[in-house]
Amino acid sequence: MKRQQPEDEGMYIGEGGQFHKGSSLCQVIGLVLLGLFAVVTTANAQDYPDLAARFGQPAVYHEANVVPAPSGGQLVVSFRIPHARLVFLRDQERQGSGGFIADVNVTVQVWQGERLVAEEAWEGTSYAATFEDTHSRSLDVEAAVTFPLPPGAYYYHLHVGEAERTRRTSQTAVSIPDFGAPMALGRALLGTAVDVTAAGVQITLVNLGGDAPFGQPFQALVPACLQDGADALITYTLSQRPEADAKPEDGTQVYEGSVTMQEAVALPQTEPVLREGRLEWETASARDSCYLFPISLAGEQLTDGAYILATTLNQGTATATQTMRFQTHWRNMPLALHHPKVAIRALEFVEARRTIRAMQRGSRAAQEAQVRAYWAARDPTPGTVFNELMAEYYRRIDHAATAFQTGRGGPDGLETDQAEVFIVHGPAAAVERQFPPGGGVEEVWHYADGRRFVFWAATSLDPFQLRARP
Repeated sequence: MKRQQPEDEGMYIGEGGQFHKGSSLCQVIGLVLLGLFAVVTTANAQDYPDLAARFGQPAVYHEANVVPAPSGGQLVVSFRIPHARLVFLRDQERQGSGGFIADVNVTVQVWQGERLVAEEAWEGTSYAATFEDTHSRSLDVEAAVTFPLPPGAYYYHLHVGEAERTRRTSQTAVSIPDFGAPMALGRALLGTAVDVTAAGVQITLVNLGGDAPFGQPFQALVPACLQDGADALITYTLSQRPEADAKPEDGTQVYEGSVTMQEAVALPQTEPVLREGRLEWETASARDSCYLFPISLAGEQLTDGAYILATTLNQGTATATQTMRFQTHWRNMPLALHHPKVAIRALEFVEARRTIRAMQRGSRAAQEAQVRAYWAARDPTPGTVFNELMAEYYRRIDHAATAFQTGRGGPDGLETDQAEVFIVHGPAAAVERQFPPGGGVEEVWHYADGRRFVFWAATSLDPFQLRARP
């Protein structure tokens, strides 16, 4: 099928997830615009296969969270491993049900200088209902190991896999404050929710390697232990940094504020455990000297970049200060958004050739500006940084590049008829395969609104060709 290039200048998503060519985008579902390309300026990839090789492997996330505990300071090393990084086998005990199983082995070593001071292993099992789930980049194994440690400076390594084929992360520094001191302030934890119930205190951790989720609300939860009987106040400033290693004073202030004792959450006198991404303290008599001070940071308003959160604990005339650095992170960002040239070329399914040619002119910086302007003009929710229209479009590009590739090798799926239909119309409600009398394979895509697309291929190694459309 010869691709039909539109001659108008825009698009929007209508009911059923279909991209329509037109000039009105004000009616669309919401989406992002970031300082995308500033994050990947070292990438020189010029085409989609190169981007897939460079950025296609999903990340293993791990981070250090330090909280008060009955024994003093507790280091909680949490981790998140996507299914796509695991080795799944057919679950023989569930034969016939389509289940898959993967054994997961994680070891964390804590060092102080050249001395190994603690080691903890975690073993678990991950299940996947379908073969597609075994390759998922968003389904995870999520757990943690904990270490009671005296105050001091440490670092840890995280090992994933069996000893003979283990993958070790680089060392991560961590500092344990003296929570037994008259007044102590810890480094903030990043979470999406804090729940206080009869069962105890629960924090849903972000668990993105110390980074914050791009375009989503989150909280910084500051642990503090206080002098008895004195009221306390935490003041804070959030600044955006021009570079990841910039000094706090070099940043541009974004927020400032304070959190009172009345807003703080008292921590029970139990050691925390991690269950399904939630850090939990079971109910016990409240440890009336240690608290979590929640700071809401309105992540849906934060542009992509690096930040410094500076906190000061004030109690009477005494003060303690702490800073933490983090970046906003779009997990599984579509591959095309790692390079403006690829992002522009991927618009060929919905944009006129003249529009694409105009956007391709000039330097890389000029192309980046064209991409930003293109999606900014089509953002129906300009009050937020996340533009779901752009995200959905490039997610479809990613899916089509691999899901519809043929036996020729490489992610050439974008050249197929199925790719064009999927990108423009979205996923089908049902897919039916038939074997017509004349030979070959016929695949019929049915959509909820009655649309029907029929594809045919001579063999399993050939791309499907569009034979009938609504």
